[in-house]
Amino acid sequence: MVEIGRYRWKAFLISLLWSFIWTVAAARAYESSWGRTYLGYLFLVLCALLASFGTILAVNSVLWRTLALSPSSELRLRTSFFGVGRNKSISLSDVNSFGFGLATHSLTPVLRLELRTPSARTKWVVLASMTSENEVNAFLRDIAAQGFQLSRLAGRTPVETES
Repeated sequence: MVEIGRYRWKAFLISLLWSFIWTVAAARAYESSWGRTYLGYLFLVLCALLASFGTILAVNSVLWRTLALSPSSELRLRTSFFGVGRNKSISLSDVNSFGFGLATHSLTPVLRLELRTPSARTKWVVLASMTSENEVNAFLRDIAAQGFQLSRLAGRTPVETES
């Protein structure tokens, strides 16, 4: 079993503050005289979207993930938010790669699990973000030394990566 997580408290607090500010802005706008006009309703929708975005970022900044490799060739991924978790079983044949990657358009460096999907596309599960390739390779070597050989099962050695 490998636990992967890094609480980013600064990002969590900033995101919560962001959500709070946009929620207060929506409440103030709704209470005002122009808040019940067409423009006011558009502003309320914008505030709701921005507050939701901040909430999603806050949750993602404190997620903790646990990978467990079972003897039945199955990988269990547990994602938890302050102890409230969700489990997902993944067949090892669906694992395309495991290691360093650059996510999204921002090219954020991440530790990722790349999964095959029924379509031609693949799906990334980001396990840790804002990490360097050297940190990921050291982490993969450490967990391989402890017997967690997911990178080898996925057809990659710990030092092979793809961008």
